[in-house]
Amino acid sequence: MKNRIEWLDVVRGIALCGIAFANIRSVWNFTAPYGFSHDLMQLLVQQRFFPVFSFLFGIGFGLMWSKNYDRLPLLRRFLFLGVLGGLHQLLQPGEALLPYAITALVILLPSTYLSRTWVLILGIIATVLAVPFGGMLLIPGLFLLGSSLAQAGIPAVLAENRRIPTYGLIISTPIALIAGWIQWQNKINAGFSTESAIAGLAMAVMWVCFVLLAMHTPARSVLQTVFAPMGRLALTNYIGATLIMLATAPFVSLPNSSQAWDIAFLFVAGMLIFQMVFSWIWDRTFGQGPLERLWRMVTWWNFTPKRSNSHNAAQTTAQ
Repeated sequence: MKNRIEWLDVVRGIALCGIAFANIRSVWNFTAPYGFSHDLMQLLVQQRFFPVFSFLFGIGFGLMWSKNYDRLPLLRRFLFLGVLGGLHQLLQPGEALLPYAITALVILLPSTYLSRTWVLILGIIATVLAVPFGGMLLIPGLFLLGSSLAQAGIPAVLAENRRIPTYGLIISTPIALIAGWIQWQNKINAGFSTESAIAGLAMAVMWVCFVLLAMHTPARSVLQTVFAPMGRLALTNYIGATLIMLATAPFVSLPNSSQAWDIAFLFVAGMLIFQMVFSWIWDRTFGQGPLERLWRMVTWWNFTPKRSNSHNAAQTTAQ
């Protein structure tokens, strides 16, 4: 169980980093001529980590449901997320928390009345139908896929099995490279084309499989130290990144050139280093992020202050 949480938190932390690079433009609300760094972001980041985060959200739900089989805490959990997402939407229009909450209430909760097999089938169908469009339309299918696989115990299997991520890497890499190359030839529509959506999902699978394999190497300790604390404080870091970007925006003067993207991405890199250090210190000191703790209190309707174990399997994974 501990291993399962470790790789999930690591992948979640890495996905948060990618999402921060994708969000900086909308939060700072700047326009600038595209350059190499922008094109590289479109190729390696845009629509690459959002599917990963959505899939992990589904896994978290599946783990919580398989542990408790109680819909009321999950209802409170998603209602609170909806309120938080609505407030966050005021700061960053187009953010993910509100769509996540709505999809969870409309899709995930009702899916608990279905068998695990049907949830998997519906997840596959919904994902396949959404792939040509990408974006938010991928959320329902990825939620269902993650939930069904979590209920089947697949996250624990992936923590120990190298064969599955190896096959996944072999299959997804050529698809990602071919679709990515096609996307690179059409930079103007990058991020909005079918090729971008296919490349994004394939590269998301590739990233996850690569990390899973890396967790079986000496790099494991580095990944756990750097990214796992960020993943355990995912909600705090996601909203915190928006607040940091908004707070610094008035003091940043970007040139009307492609260098604006370089400056923005350098800022994001610095912000992420700060969040990594903050997350590591907070995780070692308190064990659970401030928003994660509040979210858990609302979920279980227990407001008694308590230091939670950051490696608690089902509940930590769901956050």
